[in-house]
Amino acid sequence: MAAQKHNAPVPEGPQRRCLLTGLRTGPDRLLRFAIDAAGAVVPDPAHDRPGRGLWLAPTPVAVDTARAKGMFA
Repeated sequence: MAAQKHNAPVPEGPQRRCLLTGLRTGPDRLLRFAIDAAGAVVPDPAHDRPGRGLWLAPTPVAVDTARAKGMFA
């Protein structure tokens, strides 16, 4: 029996993954956090801070849950 082919569209451009939910989507649909010059984790809406950063769904619940789970440590 041949494997079925899925006709789902392949997203164009870079993809990022929400660390909390695992959702894979474009960077314009997620909120990036990075380390600032003082060593604090801060939102990086312009995606211009150095490093890989941490990507989350852009909701207060996602940020609060990530904080409670120690994902910013």
